[in-house]
Amino acid sequence: MRLHAIASSFIAIFVVVLIQSAALAVSTSTVAVTKHFVTGSISSNGSPGTAATSFTSQAPKVCSYVQLSSRANGQQITWKFINPPQNALYMQGNVTISIGFNGAWSCITIAGKAAAKLPGPWSVQLWYGGSMLFSDPFTITSAADSDSVTPSPNGFRIVRHVMARDVTKSPCCTPLTTTSFSSQDSRAISFIELSGSYQGKRLKWEFYDPTGNLYATTEADAISRYHWAWFNLSGHPAAARGGQWSTEFYVNGQLQFKDTFTIAAASAASIQPASIQNVTLSSLGAHSSRYILSIDGKGDESARLQVFDSHGRLVYNGDFQPGSRLSWNGLDASGRRLANGVYLYWVTARNGDGKVVKSEIKKLVVKR
Repeated sequence: MRLHAIASSFIAIFVVVLIQSAALAVSTSTVAVTKHFVTGSISSNGSPGTAATSFTSQAPKVCSYVQLSSRANGQQITWKFINPPQNALYMQGNVTISIGFNGAWSCITIAGKAAAKLPGPWSVQLWYGGSMLFSDPFTITSAADSDSVTPSPNGFRIVRHVMARDVTKSPCCTPLTTTSFSSQDSRAISFIELSGSYQGKRLKWEFYDPTGNLYATTEADAISRYHWAWFNLSGHPAAARGGQWSTEFYVNGQLQFKDTFTIAAASAASIQPASIQNVTLSSLGAHSSRYILSIDGKGDESARLQVFDSHGRLVYNGDFQPGSRLSWNGLDASGRRLANGVYLYWVTARNGDGKVVKSEIKKLVVKR
């Protein structure tokens, strides 16, 4: 996990689903859109306001409203709000389609938020099954004075926060935004842009895996407008933990936002091991539950064997010295025999200073 100097606003986005009791014709393979438009309001009972395409920087919000004639139950539709001038992804919202669903909307707040500082032509897109169903244009006019944008209680503003798979260095600093990562991506990055009195603020990122467990964290002092933090994916345990992840961002110990993203589950065979010599995990026989791990190395090095199931859960953790052999009885941390199936084992070797000198992930098949 590493950090580079970049950040994002308290963008209020919410997705609301209107549950209607009227029965609809069901299609399990497609989502047919019967109506869609941009509006500035949604009532408490889910009724949209009048269609509009122009909003001032003082407007409370802008919403995309859609009605569907059919639905794929359990599938997900996604809104993407695209802002000027680089047609960047400003914010994304998801809804999972359920029985009785035929109307939904997604909104972003304008007044007092980063959107007020981004005048010009915008668009909002609706996506389903990897395809864009429509793109509706709208305009935000006359961005507010910088002094009129509401600062956070900490005396600064988070102008933008997005997930990205990379950040350009020259020119600096454009995040390659995404909320969907694969096991072959190099990194999952949380990118922020700051404004105002941020110097000296203590920044902290916490990344949580699909089970809600803290996977990685990093801290740094704010020294520039842009900051980003990340954890590694390809060839690391996170690549095997498919599902919805989240990152929480703190300033001086106060939670500022929580972003969600997904990592597509990887099969064990798809993870390519790093370059490391003579790491062997072998069974003593078809009817044996004992495994032997050996690794070349010097006496001042230490090594750790970790075994993960197909859901990325740690089922075994053991330490030993390179040049020796680790005998593992095939039991998990609770003393239970591993079920038949495919597992990943991760070996990490460190030198006497604690620096990682070797690392490898391989497939382990348990079959008795």
